Amino acid sequence: MRGKKFVSAGRRREALTRYVRTLTPDALRDLVFEARRAVPDFAAWLEEKRVLEGREQGELAARVENLIAAMPTEPDYDHTWNGPGTSEETDYHALRRSMEALLEADGADALLDLVPALLDKGGQEVELRHHDDCVGFEVTSCLETAWRALPQSRLTPSAQVLFAIDLRLADEFGLVPDIEKVKRRYRKKAVWSDVADALHDRIGEQPVPEQDARRSGGYGRKKLVDACVDALDRAGRANEAEAVRAGEARSAGAYEEWVRRLLSDRRPEEAERRALEGLAATERPDIMLQDLLLEAVAAQRGWTRLAALRAEQFRCLPSVATYERLLDAAGKARVKRAARKGALTFLEAYGEASSGTYDELERDAAGMLWGLPPVPVPARSPATTGGRLLLVRFRIALADGNPAEILTFYDRVRERRRKERWFGRRGDDLLVAKAVQATHPARALEIYAEAAEAAAAQKKPDVYAEAARHLKAMRPLYRRLGRAGDWQTYVEELRAKYSRKWRLGEVLDGVLGRPPTHHRRGRR
Repeated sequence: MRGKKFVSAGRRREALTRYVRTLTPDALRDLVFEARRAVPDFAAWLEEKRVLEGREQGELAARVENLIAAMPTEPDYDHTWNGPGTSEETDYHALRRSMEALLEADGADALLDLVPALLDKGGQEVELRHHDDCVGFEVTSCLETAWRALPQSRLTPSAQVLFAIDLRLADEFGLVPDIEKVKRRYRKKAVWSDVADALHDRIGEQPVPEQDARRSGGYGRKKLVDACVDALDRAGRANEAEAVRAGEARSAGAYEEWVRRLLSDRRPEEAERRALEGLAATERPDIMLQDLLLEAVAAQRGWTRLAALRAEQFRCLPSVATYERLLDAAGKARVKRAARKGALTFLEAYGEASSGTYDELERDAAGMLWGLPPVPVPARSPATTGGRLLLVRFRIALADGNPAEILTFYDRVRERRRKERWFGRRGDDLLVAKAVQATHPARALEIYAEAAEAAAAQKKPDVYAEAARHLKAMRPLYRRLGRAGDWQTYVEELRAKYSRKWRLGEVLDGVLGRPPTHHRRGRR
C-alpha cells in the first residue's frame, strides 16, 4: 500500500460533516433528491420518515395496511435449502413503529380495524416458517399495541372485552398477548354480564359436534364455552355458569370441564355422580374422566370405593404404575394383602392366555375385584391381554426385588421371546442380572455373558464399550464362584473369536489392563 495514506472512519465522517455544512439549502435539497433517485433504501427510509413525522392518520393507516398485506403467505422454493420456506422477511420493526405512530395520531379505531388481518397474516407466516418462535415473538409484540388502543377507541367497555376475547378465539398459534391485561381493567359486573350474554348467544348458534368429532372439531366451541363461563363468573352469575357447563356436558359430552368445576368448588359428591354419568354416556373409555372420578372419590376419603376403582383401572390397563396405585389405595382401605394377591393371580392366570380365552377374561371381570365392592362404571374390555400381562407380572417382580420370583418370571419371558421376537426388551435382562447377582451369581454371569457376546458380535465400534462394561461386571461374579482365573480365559477366548475386529481387540485389551497388541492391518 505504498503511496496511499490510510484515512480513519472518524476523519471521513468529519470531512463529510464539513462538506454538508458548506452546502446551501438549495444545494442540500438537490442532494437529497439525487440520493433518493440513486439509493432505493434511502428513498424508502425518507418516505417512512415523512409519513411517520407527518402524523397523517389516513397515510399511517394505509402504511400499516400495506405492511400487513406484504407479509409472506406462500412458500418460495427458489431461495431455500431445506424445503418450503420463504426468502422474504417482514420488517416488524417498521410495522411496530407505524402502528405506534397511528395510535399516537388518535387512530385507535383505525388500528383495531387492522389487527384481525395482522393476526391472520402473522399466523400464516409462523406456519410458513415452520413455527419459528422469533416470528411469533415479533407478531405478539405488534399485537401488544392493540391492548393499548382499546381504551382509546370509541368501543364500549363490553365491546372492548369482546374484541380481546374474539382475538384470542381466532388465535391458532398462541400469538395474542396475555388477555388478562385487558380483563383486569374492567371490574364492573354489568360489563361482564353484557359480555356473557353475547357469548352465550353465540354458543346457541353453533352446531353441536358429533361424539366422534368432539375432541377435534369441538375445540373452537370449547374455547367459546370457557370464555362464556369465565364472563358469567366475573358477572356474579355462578349458577348460570354451572348451568352452561351442565348443558354442554349433556349435549356435547364435555363432562370433564363440569367435573373439574365441581371439584374446584369442593363438591366431590356431586363431582363423583357427574363423572359416573359422563362415563356411562361415552362410547369410548375417557381416561381423563376416569382420573377425575378417582380424584372425587379420594376427596371424600372413600378408600374402599377408591381401591375398587383402582382395581378396575388395573384390570383394564395393567402396568407397574396402576399396580402401585392399586396397592396404595388398598392400603388405605386395609385390604392391601387381598388386593395384591388378586392382582398377581390375575396376571399369572392370564399371562399365557391365547386369543380364545379373552372372552373368558371379560366374563370373569366382576370376580377379579378381589373382595372389593363392584364399581358403578361401564365394563371395559382389557386393553392388555395375553403375553403382555406376563411382561407386566415380570416387571412387578423386578420392582418388588425378590430374586427367586424375578428369575421365575424371567425364564417365562425368555421362553415367550424365543417364540415371538417382539416380546420383551433386552434392557430388562441387565436389570435382572443386577437384581439377582447377590443371591444367584451363576445366573447373573450367564446374563452378562449373553449381553457381552451380543455387543461384540455387532459391527458398530461404538457398541464395543458396552461389551467392556458387561465383562467388567462379570469379574467379581467369577471370583464369588471361586473361578477367578476363568474370567481372563473367557475374555481371551472372546478376543480370539472376533480377532478380525481390531477396534474390539483394543477395547478388550483395555479390559484386561494391557496395552493394545492387535493393530489394524496395513498400519505402520
